Amino acid sequence: MEKKEIVSQLCYDKSTYRQIALNSYFVTYIFYVLFFFLLEGMSLYYYLRYRQVLPLVVLASAFVALVLCVNFLLERHAASVSYRRAGIAIGEVNYDGTLSGDLSDGTAVLRGADAHHLSRVMRGKLGDTVILCDGSAVEYTATITGFGDETVEFSVEPGYPSAAEPTVDVTLLVGYPKQDKLEQVIRHGVELGCDHFIPFFSRYCVAAPKKEEQKNERYNRIAFEAAKQCGRGILPDVALPLPNFGAVCRSLDQYDLVLFCYECGGAPLRQLLAEATPADGEKLKIAIITGAEGGFAAEEAEMAAKAGAKTVGLGPRILRCETAPLAVVSAVMTLTGNLE
Repeated sequence: MEKKEIVSQLCYDKSTYRQIALNSYFVTYIFYVLFFFLLEGMSLYYYLRYRQVLPLVVLASAFVALVLCVNFLLERHAASVSYRRAGIAIGEVNYDGTLSGDLSDGTAVLRGADAHHLSRVMRGKLGDTVILCDGSAVEYTATITGFGDETVEFSVEPGYPSAAEPTVDVTLLVGYPKQDKLEQVIRHGVELGCDHFIPFFSRYCVAAPKKEEQKNERYNRIAFEAAKQCGRGILPDVALPLPNFGAVCRSLDQYDLVLFCYECGGAPLRQLLAEATPADGEKLKIAIITGAEGGFAAEEAEMAAKAGAKTVGLGPRILRCETAPLAVVSAVMTLTGNLE
C-alpha cells in the first residue's frame, strides 16, 4: 500500500462556539459581581432602617438560581449563534497522520495517534465527513466507514484542487525580529497564503542566532497548525535562517519577481505585478524581502538591486517589522485576485 503524509480536517467548527461561550461566562461573572453588590446594599439599608437582619439565606438561594438561569440562557444563545455561523454540528478536529491505501481506489485508512484522537476523543461516527489533503494542494472528501482498535477507515471520493491555495507562490524572506514577532509573521502569513518562510540576519538585526534548530522545529509546527486551522492545501515550511544578507541575494535567482521592501520608497507594487510573468508558465513565484527592527543598510539595498530585486515602498508611514511583511503579502494577494 502507498503511504502518504496527510492533513485532515473533520468538517465541524467549534472555535466560534468557544469564543462566544467564553464571552457568555464573562458576562455572567460581571452580572454576578453587580448583583452581589446590589444585595449587600439592600441588606445594609434594611439593617440601618429597621435594625433587623434581612434573611440572607433566602436571598442567596434566589440569587444562585437566577445566576444559573442567566448562564443557561447565555449558553443556549451562544450555541445557537455558533450553529448558524458554522452550519454544521459542534465539534472540531485538525490532525496529521499516516494514511494507508491508495486514494485513487476510493478507500483509505488512518492509523496512529490521530486515528485515536478522531475516534476516541472527538468521538467521530460512521458517516461523518472528513476532508483529506495529500499536501500537494489536492483535497479528497471522505466518509468514515469503520473503526478499528487504532484505525479509522474511509471511503474516498475523487480528488479536486484545493480552493484555499492562491494562484501565486509566495516566499517571505523576513529579517529576523526579536521576541516572538517571527511567530506572528509565520502564523498570519500562512493564513494569507504564503508557501515558504526564510528568516535571515542582516546588519541592523537586533536578534542574534541562538538555538536555531530548536526554534525552527517550533516555527514549522506553528506553520503546520496554522495551515490546518485555515484549511490550506499544502504544508508551508520555515527554513533555517540565512546568516547574512549576502546569502539572501544569492538565493534570489529562482524567483520570477523579487520585491525588496525599502523605507526609501520604490516602484509601484501594482505595476511590478502586472509586468511579471511566470518562467514555467504556471504559478508566478514571488519573493518578498522585509527587514528587521533596524531596517536595511544602504549597501544592502544596493546588493538587492544588483541581484535583480525590485525595490518597492510601503506608503508614507513607517511600518513595524512584524506589520510590513503581512501588509505586503495582503497587497500581493489582493492585486493578484486571491482575496476576492
